[in-house]
Amino acid sequence: SDARAAAGVVSPRRWIVHVAWAAALAAAVAILWFAGPRRSLLPPPNPQPVIVLMDSPLEGRVYDPPTFAAGGTNADDVTDVLRDLPVGIRKENTSPVWHREEQVIGENPDLIISHLSCLFDQRVSSDKEIYEHLFDGAQNRLLVFFAYVAAANPRTRFIVYSRGRIVQAGGEAAWVAYWEGRLPALRGRLHAFSMPGGDAATFRDPATGQLLKKRVIEVLGLGTR
Repeated sequence: SDARAAAGVVSPRRWIVHVAWAAALAAAVAILWFAGPRRSLLPPPNPQPVIVLMDSPLEGRVYDPPTFAAGGTNADDVTDVLRDLPVGIRKENTSPVWHREEQVIGENPDLIISHLSCLFDQRVSSDKEIYEHLFDGAQNRLLVFFAYVAAANPRTRFIVYSRGRIVQAGGEAAWVAYWEGRLPALRGRLHAFSMPGGDAATFRDPATGQLLKKRVIEVLGLGTR
């Protein structure tokens, strides 16, 4: 009911759907990972690397206030940072109900750069326990999706950025090690980018932009092409 929604109560049916979705995708990842992609079905190399930028336009997800006010996302600021690199950029707006997994795989990405919170909706409830539960579910869904992509495309790499969550998890190396342990398809292909500056962090900061740009060049091996 509207009253329950206003009170921040999460429908059990909604969580059943999320759990079922995650379980089904995890099973697909396991099948792809253990069976291995057939050599004849591997996606062909791109003339130049393709980067997919995944982020949400929801309030609280966009780091720079002017970007949000203009109707943009962090992906718009990242595009400006990477503009002079020899890459093709695709933007993928996300939300808690996002379900364009196959479309992203169809882009044949060499790299996916994603906000850790891109599938999270903080508007559901201000209750700390529900808030954390929603975030954990959104993070899990995102990383399982990455494992699904990794199992389908042996070239795809991943950079996940966050202002504080990666630091809270013990830092970039610890966060990556945790998810590689849970999802072996991501081993050697998952990279964390902890935004400097805390709550004031933004990709419009030239120093932060250069750090990300350097990481992208390293991950894609652009300096060796």
